[in-house]
Amino acid sequence: MDERNSQRNALGQFLPGNKGGPGNPAAAAVARNRQALLEAVSVSELREVVRSVLEQALAGDIQAAKLILERCCGRAEPSTTAPTVAIQNVMNSGQGERSGQVLARDIVARITAERAGRLIEVSGDQS
Repeated sequence: MDERNSQRNALGQFLPGNKGGPGNPAAAAVARNRQALLEAVSVSELREVVRSVLEQALAGDIQAAKLILERCCGRAEPSTTAPTVAIQNVMNSGQGERSGQVLARDIVARITAERAGRLIEVSGDQS
């Protein structure tokens, strides 16, 4: 039995004491970059950024609305349900941009200040 197989039991599971592999070599760089960003941005600056994006979303910026919604509610799974198809039809019609702005404003207006504040708190907890 070679050394790799001797570190596993009959079910192929690692035996106690196995130190594992090297992991993801890029993870350390990502962690350093994330830490540098957290150290460089204050909680008040983060609040300003969130407020700015929220204001843009309320003004009808679809990308800003998407960003706020994804961060507050999670990324939506692709769907072919009737509401999604109806929204796509509105966006593809001649009045798409205007209707899209109204839709974005309506959706973002439903995000409470408490929910947005929680997003900021969670971001601040990591620093």
